[in-house]
Amino acid sequence: MIKNIFPFPTYIESEVNRLFAEKKWSQLPKSLAEDVLQLSDFYIHNPDSPTPWEKEWAQRAGLVYFWPLNTLRLLKIKSELINQNFFQNLKYMLDYGAGVGTASWALQDQFPKPQLFERSSIPQRFFPNFHWIEKPQVGPHSLTVFSYSLTELESLPDWIFESEALLIIEPSTQQDGRKLLELRQQLIEKNYFIWAPCPHQLACPLLSQSKTDWCHDRVLIEKPSWFENMEKYLPMKNNTLTFSYLAARKTPPIAKTWSRLVGDPLHEKGKTRQLICRGSDREFLSWMLRNGEAPELSRGDRIYVDGFEKKSNELRSLKIRRHD
Repeated sequence: MIKNIFPFPTYIESEVNRLFAEKKWSQLPKSLAEDVLQLSDFYIHNPDSPTPWEKEWAQRAGLVYFWPLNTLRLLKIKSELINQNFFQNLKYMLDYGAGVGTASWALQDQFPKPQLFERSSIPQRFFPNFHWIEKPQVGPHSLTVFSYSLTELESLPDWIFESEALLIIEPSTQQDGRKLLELRQQLIEKNYFIWAPCPHQLACPLLSQSKTDWCHDRVLIEKPSWFENMEKYLPMKNNTLTFSYLAARKTPPIAKTWSRLVGDPLHEKGKTRQLICRGSDREFLSWMLRNGEAPELSRGDRIYVDGFEKKSNELRSLKIRRHD
């Protein structure tokens, strides 16, 4: 069952057209694809370095490719957080390492007047109407967002723990994903409650019981024609986008009774397995093919699991209900 397909926000194309016209930059798809490849290679070879905003090719690539894709990731996360009332009683938002303000654009309906902190002055020139600040300021009603910016820091700055809520989005690589799982435990030790994506506050089994696993989610996207025309010249195609994230607050969430799928279906001889998160054990849902086909479930789905028998790390004879 295909659900939650996110289209590109219309404001992105409008703002890109405005900025490219002001700069008199070419919007030829092949030329833009070359810029995107150059910035993509930069990120691959310099994973801990900030975006080279002083380069015009990086500005163009950031606007036409990384801005919209990162926005779509945030829109998927936002839908999950709204479902859990995560934003309730939060009055302020700090967009740290804001870049072009991706988080501020995506969450503008929740926080109409966000504060943005970005070391480079160049993105600030693109969108001067945002409230750009020189020093981060957070408090008991604040949400601090790190959207692909935490990777540039050697360690967490102490001031972030003054924030009531934290939202951290990172690439869905094994290295970044496992680093985020370690950070999850640090936040719990700092008396934060994990609201998403986890259904529990216990030790993460992907970290404690595996040396290779990491947690990531996926969003299905609907691409406009201008993006598809550029993508024809790129080796990477984006029908889905992956990402890793954590959402935490000092205020506890309503008790969760659902479980979350954290893996894709694994079709093995005689059975189908799918990794599930419901506590501190690393467990799989398991369907024996002799009993019929496994249900169609997707990574990130929230479900209730009843009536099972547990064999080793497998839950069998399952009765499953969707949470939403």
